Amino acid sequence: MLLAEHLADQALGKVPFYYHAKFAALLWLQLPQTRGAAYLYNRFYKPALVQYGPHIDAVLAKGHNLLANLYAMYKVPIEAAVALGLQAWKSLVAAVKALSEEKKAAGDKKGDAVKPHAA
Repeated sequence: MLLAEHLADQALGKVPFYYHAKFAALLWLQLPQTRGAAYLYNRFYKPALVQYGPHIDAVLAKGHNLLANLYAMYKVPIEAAVALGLQAWKSLVAAVKALSEEKKAAGDKKGDAVKPHAA
């Protein structure tokens, strides 16, 4: 959706009053007085869901079954990869913490060596 909006802005940005019309359309959609979003839902989205809903549900169920079968087939490698990733993340956090403490300790030693300036 963001890509479509970006492309539309690039293509129509030079059209006079494009941004004004876009702002007015957004107001129409969002303001409760105009009920623009409810109109679009009831006029277009809801009938499409009634018509194509069973087909959409069947496709989603088929995709769910496919992914469940793939996970069942590759459960061991997936869990091993997750465990390896978690172990790598813990090692990275420990290394960053050690470097941070090392830098802080070096800064404290450096700060001790600095003597206040007597005016």
